[in-house]
Amino acid sequence: MNKREAVLATLRGEEPEVVPGQITFFSINGLRKLVPIFSNNWRDNALKRLEFLDNSFIEIGSARLHQSKFLREADELERVTFFRSVSGGGVLRTKLIEEKKEDLTFEFETGGKWRVHKNPFWRDYIHHPIQDIQGLERMKMPNPNEPKRYEGVKENIEYFKEKGYFTSAEINGFFSGVWYRYQNMQDFMANLLISKEFAKKVVNMVGGFNLETARNFLERGVDSILFCDDLGSNTGMLISPDLYKIFFYPWHKKLAKLCHNYDAYLNMHSHGNINKIMPLLVEAGIDILNPVGPFDNMDLGELKERYGDRITFMGGISKFIGKMGREELKMHLKEVVETGSPGGGFILMSEGGIPDDMSREDFKFYLEINKKYRGR
Repeated sequence: MNKREAVLATLRGEEPEVVPGQITFFSINGLRKLVPIFSNNWRDNALKRLEFLDNSFIEIGSARLHQSKFLREADELERVTFFRSVSGGGVLRTKLIEEKKEDLTFEFETGGKWRVHKNPFWRDYIHHPIQDIQGLERMKMPNPNEPKRYEGVKENIEYFKEKGYFTSAEINGFFSGVWYRYQNMQDFMANLLISKEFAKKVVNMVGGFNLETARNFLERGVDSILFCDDLGSNTGMLISPDLYKIFFYPWHKKLAKLCHNYDAYLNMHSHGNINKIMPLLVEAGIDILNPVGPFDNMDLGELKERYGDRITFMGGISKFIGKMGREELKMHLKEVVETGSPGGGFILMSEGGIPDDMSREDFKFYLEINKKYRGR
């Protein structure tokens, strides 16, 4: 059973011989430091890096959408983790505004601007094009069906499927996707309460583009669509369940139905304590939820018991693995696998990725015990 077959088995509620896993890096610096470059050919390099990490998922989107060499290289490197944390994923083109040793500033073709700090890595959302209703009226979304946005995608999907990996394409979110690129978070959150029609127009504009983006990936044969909507903090929801149901649930449900029409799967990324909307996520048809973090009070055992026959949980590992001693780390991974894996519907992953300051020796140990407890 190869890695793709193991993921498909766990999605069907079966227990594969080896529990699928995904080692992620939410900072490009940890990835550069700890995972070797094996080849100048990106596909050969990706295969060897997937083998090195023993990962199951590969991101297959185009890496040719950016003027910045730094962003293009980051997109290629982050394929093996399947979160594109530097560029944010999706199919929007970007134009380089300024690059310095410590950071770079770029603009999306839709007008939003980010500043990416290189080391330590973090992102600033420095300009949003929609500041009022006039800004929304001026906004013209690009054509999501333009073939050049998907150059090489079909070939990537076919290649990595044949090699036994589960293919994933990242699109932008419907909640986070708005305040990442179009309207600042404070104004958007306020509009959800006091200017509902304005907020709905913004969400529908972004949602329509996202749905067409997903359709293009699905038509090319991808196994799964990934999107990020961080809907919570570690104490609770950022918005009420009622607001979620009004604004975002309909889009999540449409996207899930679209994926299922192509016999593909929908993978939702949301940090935070989102227990209050779990019934709605299941009802919407979300197939995989990540990262299911203990820091966010997402209790894996309880979630498995209540929803494990209807949704696959991807995650479970603490974000504080870098602070654990080796015995504590072994016990933690063993407990997570024993909690999550019975009955299938589970993929092992950390809620916070590998920390930048983890030593190579500790990372090697982590890889070894990760494989051991998954049954490799």
